[in-house]
Amino acid sequence: MSFSVPGTFIAALSSFKSRRETLCSASLFSTIPRSNARKLRNVSTGKPLRSAGENPLAAETAGLSVVRIRYAGVMTSGALAALGGAFLSIGFNHSFTQNMTAGRGFIALAAVIFGNWRPFGAFAAALLFGGSTALSFRLAQPWGNASVLFQALPYVLTLIAVAGVIGRSVPPAAAGRPYVKQ
Repeated sequence: MSFSVPGTFIAALSSFKSRRETLCSASLFSTIPRSNARKLRNVSTGKPLRSAGENPLAAETAGLSVVRIRYAGVMTSGALAALGGAFLSIGFNHSFTQNMTAGRGFIALAAVIFGNWRPFGAFAAALLFGGSTALSFRLAQPWGNASVLFQALPYVLTLIAVAGVIGRSVPPAAAGRPYVKQ
């Protein structure tokens, strides 16, 4: 059994395949921060998560298992970090190498702090730091040996941004404190 596929379909499919990273990024670009902010603010899973981070005693008084909620949050963030690592090794670098993250995890933490621990703020900060990374690649092309200085641009921008918001960013009240059931 054989069938023919029109040439325009194959051309459209190949151009779609070459732009798939851009299309996937654009679709995720617009939906993830909006849905995360909505889930943390309104949905029945977001309110217990926020309460376990802000005031765990009040969450336990309301009948919630603070330890279970915190473990679920840590496992979810670990799964998202694994997806980010998979993208970095498969989609961005196309190979796995030692120390391939090159401090991007600290830049992500700085984006959360600079974004004032809010989804939209962290998204905007990630755009800023990602844009500085792209700019460093673009600026490094014309110069030969001086390109190493431009590669430091995202890290310098991260230091400046975090140093500027040191006193103004307020983390969740119980962040980093273990909860002991009373």
